[in-house]
Amino acid sequence: MKNSFIFTAATLLLFSCNNVQSRNNNTQDSNNVKEQHIDNMQGNDVQEQNVDATIIDMLHDFYTAYAKIWSEGTAKDFNVVKSQCDSLATIYCTNKMRLSAKEALNDVGVDVLTGELWIDNESLKSMKITKDSTKNDCYIVSYNTIESPMSSEPPVMYNVTLYVDVVKVDEQYKISWVKGDSVPIDE
Repeated sequence: MKNSFIFTAATLLLFSCNNVQSRNNNTQDSNNVKEQHIDNMQGNDVQEQNVDATIIDMLHDFYTAYAKIWSEGTAKDFNVVKSQCDSLATIYCTNKMRLSAKEALNDVGVDVLTGELWIDNESLKSMKITKDSTKNDCYIVSYNTIESPMSSEPPVMYNVTLYVDVVKVDEQYKISWVKGDSVPIDE
């Protein structure tokens, strides 16, 4: 009887130890999963920041080149300017956006890539590009500009804000849509 009591007590003690060890292993596994998830989230944040920086650089390059075309093109034939804009859009825009921009510029003289207002080298001095925190794959390009310098009216300074949607096409980020707002600046 004494031996069976010792055997039962030893069995219970061994069973309890196994349960504690199993709970410790489960807790450790759970902690490892949590740590891995946190590492993945931090890794995703870094990766997302790298993508945002790449896209911001692309938008900066595009709008800098675009402003240069318009700045140098004011004295040139308008057809040459349109052709240069289209060539640049071929590199930086989706086919649909490029065709939409080309059509608007050719048919009604509206530049949808700049929210219908002028951009030139002077505009680049105030240009800022940020990620839109309210919408995925959208970036905000803002700058100050005067209404077309070819206008016969007195110049009006505007703050232009462009909401630029970007998509990945093959291995390259491209502009897929632009929506612009402009507000006159009181001087």
